[in-house]
Amino acid sequence: PRGVYGVGQWFPGCGGEAAIGVGEREFVEAYRERAGTSPGYPAVQAAATAIIAAHCVAAAGSTERGALWTVAGALETTTLYGTFKIDPRTGAQAGHRTTLTRWETGGPAAIRRE
Repeated sequence: PRGVYGVGQWFPGCGGEAAIGVGEREFVEAYRERAGTSPGYPAVQAAATAIIAAHCVAAAGSTERGALWTVAGALETTTLYGTFKIDPRTGAQAGHRTTLTRWETGGPAAIRRE
């Protein structure tokens, strides 16, 4: 597949600084230590989801759906997965950016974040 382009939800080294929760490097190292392999984007996405959920519960001081939605809808931050912002009316992702990759001789390489 050398030379083929693709888009990913996350790519190692492209997450940026995490304003909340554990950083990408720390998570990837801990994951490798425990699982014996590098995490794929679903694992990083799941970790970021848990970080956001815990942050929203702490900020809302409640697990009540309406209180959580109010906090989540107003939240604009970054996690190990990248940027986070949702449209509070629809719940659609408004802040996360994908990563353009290209397969090279040694595997995929990040080209840029969209």
